[in-house]
Amino acid sequence: MEIQQKINDTFTSLFSIPIPSNIQQRGLHEKHLVQSIRFAFNKENLILRRTADNKNAFYLGNRKEFETKANDYLMK
Repeated sequence: MEIQQKINDTFTSLFSIPIPSNIQQRGLHEKHLVQSIRFAFNKENLILRRTADNKNAFYLGNRKEFETKANDYLMK
């Protein structure tokens, strides 16, 4: 029981440290950036996916075309 209390206290103390304002501002900016990108993708019916190869490439295209190609591939 004592170990569990120590773990709980350590967890609480680590997550009670305030975040520096510059990091908090950057996080807020990045949150808004991601939200605007998601909104644009949804508005234009686009999809962004990482390809399944080792090249770390991404696929950006029409959502309906992607779903059709994915379904066709899975039916093979």
